[in-house]
This record gives sequence, structure tokens and C-alpha cells, in this order.
Amino acid sequence: MKKTTIFDVAQYFLYLSSPGTSRGITPLKLQKLTFYAQALSYSINKRELFDEDFQAWVHGPVSPDLYYKYKDYGSKEINNRVEKPKFLPSDELVIKVVWNMFGTKDGKYLENKTHNEKPWQEARTGLNYFDHSNNKISKEKIKKYYSKKFIVNREVAK
Repeated sequence: MKKTTIFDVAQYFLYLSSPGTSRGITPLKLQKLTFYAQALSYSINKRELFDEDFQAWVHGPVSPDLYYKYKDYGSKEINNRVEKPKFLPSDELVIKVVWNMFGTKDGKYLENKTHNEKPWQEARTGLNYFDHSNNKISKEKIKKYYSKKFIVNREVAK
């Protein structure tokens, strides 16, 4: 099986989404869902889910690659007519847990949540609130912070 990318994870979230409901997905929400999937993978699977990095943008963690793919949607919902991608069962579990935790939350809620968490805050040290930043959010800091925050029993998560 090929290495999972952030685009695979995004596609799975879009597959799960329901436009026009609380389970619809905007680009902002998609960024935060993929960020939390990466974070939760460290807790459940003890490894990263994908290679791509996040930067500490004004509106929270952002993968520039994912941003440019979906930026034309602006703040509108993304069409979810996509096929279900294939994952290792352990990776699919992570995505489903994140979806169960945050699938009904909107992008602004998730943005505010990330603003109150250390990895994003530390990557923005010394910046004013609206300062542009492409500072990378360290995977090591994501792993350290969320491995303590998300304590998940694999059996319960299934």
C-alpha cells in the first residue's frame, strides 16, 4: 500500500461529509480535521499519519499544499463527490475517531480550539495576532502535546 498523504486523509473526510448539514466541510474545517488526524495518529498509532507539514497561519494550523488545492472554495463547502480512499485499518481508525470527535464542529470552532493549544501558540511566538507566518509547527511538538492530550484506548476507539 502506498504511503498516506494529507490529500488521502482530506479525501476521506470529504467522503464522510454531508454538505448542507453540520457535517459539511469548508477548507478551514478540512485543514483542522487533517491537523487533528495527524495529532491523533501520534497518540493511537505512535507515528505520523502523513509527511506533510503544517504552518502556524493566522487562522490556525494550515498545510500550504492542502490550502492551494482547495482555496478556490473560499469559505464555501467543498463538494464531497469523491471515492472512499483505502487506508491501513489503523489509519482509518484515526480518521474515524477524529470525524466522530469533530465532524459536526465548524471551522471557526476548530480554529479557536487550535489557538488555545501549545503547538500553534509556540510556532507563533513573538508574532502579533494578525501577523502573517509560515513558521512550521514542529511534528515533535505536535507529537509531545497531543500524545498527552489524546489518551485513547484503541478498543474503545473502534
